[in-house]
Amino acid sequence: MSGSRKKNVFLTGATGNWGRSILREFSERADRFNIVALVLPSKKDRESIRQFADMPNLTVVYGDLTDYDAVERCVRGADYVLLLVPLYRRSPTIIPISRTGLTWGAHEISSEPSTLSATRRR
Repeated sequence: MSGSRKKNVFLTGATGNWGRSILREFSERADRFNIVALVLPSKKDRESIRQFADMPNLTVVYGDLTDYDAVERCVRGADYVLLLVPLYRRSPTIIPISRTGLTWGAHEISSEPSTLSATRRR
């Protein structure tokens, strides 16, 4: 992969079953991917993400999807966004996002990096 720039991935749900599995996969691909994980600041989630403390390509940002500034920090420069949030319950990370004024945009997912943005509606 010499000469290629590492891809940046914004990941939510990193402390769940699927999220931890995905993080283990990305840890084996540290030469190709940098991960920014938005993690809830709860005691349980802080303890869960601690198992990845030595993962050199992981940056953890504490917050949730209702925090515009935290999301903006995470999505800035992202080539890919993986939103792993439960749809079977009223989760604060999925339901109130409309109240934040965020608009997510992704252009054609292909082998080329997508253009991703989070913008505040005025």
